[in-house]
Amino acid sequence: MENYYELEDITLIPSVTNNGHLGNTADYSVTDPNDQTGYARTLPIFTSPSSAIIGKENIKDFVDHGIKPVIPACDPLTERLELCQWVFCAFSMNEVKAEFLNRNRIGGNTQYHICIDSGNGHDQGLINLCGDLKRMYGAQVIVMGGNIGTPEVYSQYARAGFDYMRVGIASGSQVDRGKYGFHYPMASLLEGIKNFKKTGGITLPKQVKIVADGGITCPSDIIKAIALGADYVMIGRDFARVIEAYGPIYKCSKTKSGDFVKDEIDPSTVRGMDGVKAKLNGFSRMYYGNTSPEARAMRAGFQDVESWRRSKPRIKVSDTAWEWIEINANLDEWCKDFEECAYYAFMMTGTRNWNDFKNVIRYGVL
Repeated sequence: MENYYELEDITLIPSVTNNGHLGNTADYSVTDPNDQTGYARTLPIFTSPSSAIIGKENIKDFVDHGIKPVIPACDPLTERLELCQWVFCAFSMNEVKAEFLNRNRIGGNTQYHICIDSGNGHDQGLINLCGDLKRMYGAQVIVMGGNIGTPEVYSQYARAGFDYMRVGIASGSQVDRGKYGFHYPMASLLEGIKNFKKTGGITLPKQVKIVADGGITCPSDIIKAIALGADYVMIGRDFARVIEAYGPIYKCSKTKSGDFVKDEIDPSTVRGMDGVKAKLNGFSRMYYGNTSPEARAMRAGFQDVESWRRSKPRIKVSDTAWEWIEINANLDEWCKDFEECAYYAFMMTGTRNWNDFKNVIRYGVL
């Protein structure tokens, strides 16, 4: 039986020698040359398509910091159809069929950024759907899919024409990994895909960009994921602690009887604060995973979980919950922490960009 490893089990190893401090020569960005009309040059970071993180009103906050937003599928369809012309938007499989296959949107200079938001990235119907999109639209669509939990499925995604593949199964912070028993630890999964690309993947018609999705808890996890072969990471929970995230903000206070209560506040009163002040004020927000009953009910257009559960007489799979997250940073501070960690990674390996870093980095198991 093989051993499998999470990102926390991996340690990065410095080069034998390096050039010391880099000054201002490091480049923390990546570019997608296929993205012609959208937001091409960014940090190697996506937001999770979570309504607790991103929405129409705060797209600019993340874009201005070099982070690629993914608008969640619970946002109004008309808004997503407009916004997907420059940032990724999540759509259900049925929405993709109705709005892009059954309707002809070919022509002009428009390029659509479509994240097919399905809980089962191994679904053959999902893979076929991307193939249908690419045959109809070609380069006019940039398609993201997943999540997947085995390296070999990379070949299926490459043949279907996916541009991005979300990697990670039962890896999210809110996931109950023991509920169903299926989980492929992120570090081993990323390395497995990297090795597969070097062997069976070399004859494939295209190379799919890898998005590590789930369990990214800090900047060093981002660095490790890229070292193991990811092109991007997708972040949910760690953005929930950022002031500019989308979900409602609550202030925790103590009553005379000693009980703690949370009262929703106007988010505009928090904008401009630093993380220390937000933390001292007891600000927090609710965060839930994308496969939680709350998120799935919202995506399906239901006002509450029970209505969603009663909607169809079939089993509804869910393995995530929700929690209160303390707000303790703003996006400036978050990005500064990430770039500081990236600077150190480049310095310790004698590199100045992600391609060179990936070519020389060594790592081991703790």
